[in-house]
Amino acid sequence: MYCKVFAVAVTLLIFSHVALAQGLGFTIPGTNPWIDVTAFGAKADSKVITDGIVTSGLATLSSNTAQFTFADVNKAITAKGAGVAGVDLVTTISVVNTGVQVTLGASSSLTSSTATARYSTDNSTPIQNAINAAPATGATIYFPYGGTGNYYIRSSGLKIAQTQPGIKLQGECGGASTPGGGATPPFTCASIVTDQAISILTVGDTSATPVKFYAGLVVQDLGFRDVSPSLTRVVGAIDLINTEDFNLTNIRIDNITAGYGILFDGNGGHAGAGDYTQFGVVFHPQIYFTKFPIQTRGLTSEINLYGGNLGCYGNIPPGAASIIAGSIGIDIGKTHPLTTTTGGEWGVFGTHVLDCATGVYDYNNSVMQWFGVAEIVSGSRTGTTGFVVDGDTTGRAGGVLIGGSINNFDTDIMITSFPRNTKILASVTQPLTTALNIDSAALPSTLILTATDYTGTTAIGSQIPTDVTIPQEGLPATPASGSRTLYVDSTSSDLTVEKSDATTTDLEHNAVLIFSCTSGFTSSGTALVLWPASNVTDCHQTGVLEIPVPFAGTLRNLRVNANVGGVNGSSGVVTL
Repeated sequence: MYCKVFAVAVTLLIFSHVALAQGLGFTIPGTNPWIDVTAFGAKADSKVITDGIVTSGLATLSSNTAQFTFADVNKAITAKGAGVAGVDLVTTISVVNTGVQVTLGASSSLTSSTATARYSTDNSTPIQNAINAAPATGATIYFPYGGTGNYYIRSSGLKIAQTQPGIKLQGECGGASTPGGGATPPFTCASIVTDQAISILTVGDTSATPVKFYAGLVVQDLGFRDVSPSLTRVVGAIDLINTEDFNLTNIRIDNITAGYGILFDGNGGHAGAGDYTQFGVVFHPQIYFTKFPIQTRGLTSEINLYGGNLGCYGNIPPGAASIIAGSIGIDIGKTHPLTTTTGGEWGVFGTHVLDCATGVYDYNNSVMQWFGVAEIVSGSRTGTTGFVVDGDTTGRAGGVLIGGSINNFDTDIMITSFPRNTKILASVTQPLTTALNIDSAALPSTLILTATDYTGTTAIGSQIPTDVTIPQEGLPATPASGSRTLYVDSTSSDLTVEKSDATTTDLEHNAVLIFSCTSGFTSSGTALVLWPASNVTDCHQTGVLEIPVPFAGTLRNLRVNANVGGVNGSSGVVTL
């Protein structure tokens, strides 16, 4: 009787092993299946050597640290600078000669005893097969840490089709060592890595006329990394095309130095086609050394970020740490603008944007709640801008609330091109240059500044916009000679305007305002008498913008002096 029970148990174990090998995964009745990518042949075995010995014209590579085995045959290998004209040699291992030498599928054009090379299983097909095996009811695609924790893909990027709702990509965390990539803090979770010019993961319909994808997508505890030695290849990490209802939690992206971390893609790159990417949350993202950690293309709405870090500082080129030129931490509509609004209802809560040339660029985007932290903490901040509100020439942006903190950029906040209803609550500190700059063309209908920690010059461009409130708590500014600036004198709570001749006028305390021109009036024309005019010798300018007064007050002792008599009794009418 004991032997029969034992025999049954053995039979069940064998059946389970066969099912796993076929990629059926593990399923609990009433739940979606748990599909292990290793059951489809995926291997987290990406390795790097730095002592490679290659000789120009030969197809052999030696390494005393590699410990090659016969299992390495047919693995993909990339040798830095060993290709023609110094590009990377991208090939395969065709023969394992010894534990320290292999034969490659192509000859090296480099002679070196310290060549860097990465070799690995190409997991493009195994992982894609695991995703394709998910039923219509959804599944969890599981990436065990194993080996090095890095699943290399080469042949193509991974895709989740719009016909596959309910997919969860779940990485395993707790590896014994930190995966390669050189980023801190350590991220010991499984990662998908590549050194090819591909998007690592694309979600949704990639056709010319993409349809809406109600995804229910979840990506958790998983990394995405560019491991190319040149650090400039990968297009991006995650592209969400017309995707709704998604959750990205504890994902790590790094070294995408020429592309995006997460692309919220409302039209799939097809002008005039598509729909919104919306109704999604991103919890605790860790994105480093990336040109555009967060980026939009097309229409977006109802997206919220909570915590985490978005960083644009890295080794570009290798060995020269700096802020990536042209980088934007949160790029809403700047790189991929639309002629209509880009959407709205974005919220950023506690997320840090670090060391980007521009921290946040909000273009034609209505309703943004910024309660994050944008800072320059490494490298030079020359030419950097913390937060840009850009309403286009038609004034589409609106409902922008800037809270949190913006520190140590060359210009902390830029208001430009007719934004509507912008409120600044942020702690803004900039001791050297410009804390707030309002472009000369920008006339926001309402701009309220209520920062209590606010230093540096408040530059208003060529005119004072309507409805401006500046706090009494503001610290004194030192305006540049020849400019027009509006600032608060903390010693007397005065609202002060510096005139074009570098003198100042206190508009709240019995100011004397003089509007004049010197060319003389004509007897049949309308004279525009403004101060400060762009040309005070011309009394007949056209198209001159008015100068609004940003507070209530009383004009007294008004006098007008004209040097030309009127033609009729009704001549000489003055309009204020």
